[in-house]
Amino acid sequence: MRRLNGIKMNMKTNCFGIHLTFGSKNIDELIESYCESNKKGYSCLVDINVITNALNNKNYNQIINNASFNTCDGSFLAFLRNIKYNTTVRSYNGPEIFKKYIHKSEVKQLIIGSNTNDIEELKRQIGSSNHIYSLVLPFCDVGDFDYDSIEKTINKLKPKLLWVLLGAPKQELFISRILPIVNSGLIIGAGAALNFYLGRLNNADFSIFGLRFIWLDRLLREPRKQSKRIFKFILTLPKIIRLA
Repeated sequence: MRRLNGIKMNMKTNCFGIHLTFGSKNIDELIESYCESNKKGYSCLVDINVITNALNNKNYNQIINNASFNTCDGSFLAFLRNIKYNTTVRSYNGPEIFKKYIHKSEVKQLIIGSNTNDIEELKRQIGSSNHIYSLVLPFCDVGDFDYDSIEKTINKLKPKLLWVLLGAPKQELFISRILPIVNSGLIIGAGAALNFYLGRLNNADFSIFGLRFIWLDRLLREPRKQSKRIFKFILTLPKIIRLA
């Protein structure tokens, strides 16, 4: 089943209790199809934190499974899949996707959730950045945002790509709230992608058997935040392995 600008391309693989689309070529085709059309949709970048939350929260699981497509954001998840089924899939993570598309000046893009200083630094590094807009949000619970104002901003701007940088699971909950009120555009929950782009986090190219150990660098930089996520992941690991 393949259609490009009509979208409906079936590239999904069921694993970990959700659907994933593997392969950078497949993901790029899907993103570009949305950029070339007036259709709306959303994509979740699935790492061990997202999987852990999805397996422990039914409503969150439904949000992930209702996505237009999901990409494997974690090398460990791809590693488990390869071991179990003797495949050769690899992760295609948020920082890689963000870095590839943020430079596309022909695609109007809106970054949601970052601060003004980071956006200015991003534009400075890119150079030609008239295609990049931002919507800074206050620090609050996902139910407390001014969604009427958010709707007016997005639908007036009409971006092709919307990057939501609130971190999981908050960004996926936010996406589920704004999807019904936007008229077009592909919404991507990209987490810390901007921090990777600006060099604050390391998106390692080095790997051992496909494992890139990006989580280790984040643990060293954000010990309190990441240790909580890793602990929950370890508790859920037997279920993750079974569902790989």
